[in-house]
This record gives sequence, C-alpha cells and structure tokens, in this order.
Amino acid sequence: MLITAFAGLAALLALIGVYGVAAFAVSQQAHEFGIRMAMGAAPGTLVRMVLKRASLLALAGIAVGTLAALLLTRLMTSMLYQVTPADPVVLVATCAGVFAAAVVACTVPARAAARVDPVRTLQSS
Repeated sequence: MLITAFAGLAALLALIGVYGVAAFAVSQQAHEFGIRMAMGAAPGTLVRMVLKRASLLALAGIAVGTLAALLLTRLMTSMLYQVTPADPVVLVATCAGVFAAAVVACTVPARAAARVDPVRTLQSS
C-alpha cells in the first residue's frame, strides 16, 4: 500500500511538471499564436498544434524511458513481485498511462493558446 501511495504521488508530481512545462511553452509562444490567429488560423488548429508538439515530446520521453527501464530492471529483478523484468503488459500499460497523462496535462495550455487575443498580442510587441 505504501509503495502504491508513493507511486501515485510520483505520478501526480510528474503530471504537474508536464503541465508546468507545457504552460510555460505556450506562454512563450503567445505572440506566435496571436499572429497565427490574426492571419486566420482557427482555434482548433492551435489546439491541435500544441497537442501534436506535446505528443511528440511525450513519445520521445517514453522511448527513452522504456529503454532505460529495460536496461535497469535487470538490476532490480530481486525487488520485482510477480512481474518479469521485461513484462510487455506492464511496459505497454505504463507507456499508455504516461502518454495519456501528458496529453491531459497539455490540454489546458492548448486551450489557453486558442483563447489568445490577436489584437492584444500584436499591440504588445
């Protein structure tokens, strides 16, 4: 139960970190989003663009993390309970969970990008 609680806390902290990075990246690109909207881009296009970038970064992180997990689980075999070091079900479930969490965490900043006021953004530059 304690390990599950710590794992849940670690997942929550990771989700908050992904949200923070995504929100910061969107805020840094507010000028670009304002220009795109002034040129006629639909809000949905901006949301898809932000989510696409976030998805690509999440997939890159998942690839690196999976490789590291496959290399490091061999060292921790004695600590695993009823799971083999390269259990495909656990790896796929973990990767899917991390990807879903990253997309959910990036949804709020993506919607913020769609609400950028192009006039205010262009006046501030």
